[in-house]
Amino acid sequence: MGFGISILNWPRKDNLRDEQMMGLYEYYAKEKRTLFLRGELSHEAVVFADYIYGLAEMSADPIKIIIYSSGGVADVCFAIIDAMKHVRTPVWTIGQYAASAAALILASGQKEHRYIQSRAIVTLHYGAEYIQSLFPGQVFVTDLHDARKRLENLERLREEFIDLLHEFGCQKSKEDLIKVFDQERDIHLTNIKTPPFHQAIEWGLADYIYSGGVI
Repeated sequence: MGFGISILNWPRKDNLRDEQMMGLYEYYAKEKRTLFLRGELSHEAVVFADYIYGLAEMSADPIKIIIYSSGGVADVCFAIIDAMKHVRTPVWTIGQYAASAAALILASGQKEHRYIQSRAIVTLHYGAEYIQSLFPGQVFVTDLHDARKRLENLERLREEFIDLLHEFGCQKSKEDLIKVFDQERDIHLTNIKTPPFHQAIEWGLADYIYSGGVI
């Protein structure tokens, strides 16, 4: 994750070069109110929600989240989104690469402040990580009951995923999304040559191309 355990007790230093007291990520979090969501959202990454709550207690100024993540465990994604929604502080998002659960986090930022880099890729899919979180330690389907339960949970996850996409502003109908997911496992949203210049904006999952100045 790249952060210290606590953002509430960092000593304040005016000199960025004092690397022994404050690393680069810590500097951005405390001085710029900017968090970096990097890598896979494993169960341990749920601490990211704590950082959001902590920064919200420090100031009412917007919190910015820069996202480069392949997604991960759905429950962790939901915990982070809940934190973003529960704090009174506005939470803005900037997408560099966002797949699966990370795409939902990008889309859940405050409306009109969800940014996407021009060459960023947003990938939509509901992956196996969530099903694995429901069956820890299991790799193979052992019997018919197990297989049926996994399929039921996968169907429920798809419904949750599509409902959240709509809650966060997706312009595609539920019927269209179901049809696309039935045909393709992954949906890749990329830059386009005509306005709004990115498919993530076209789909309603982001608002503007990031052109600097937010951080």
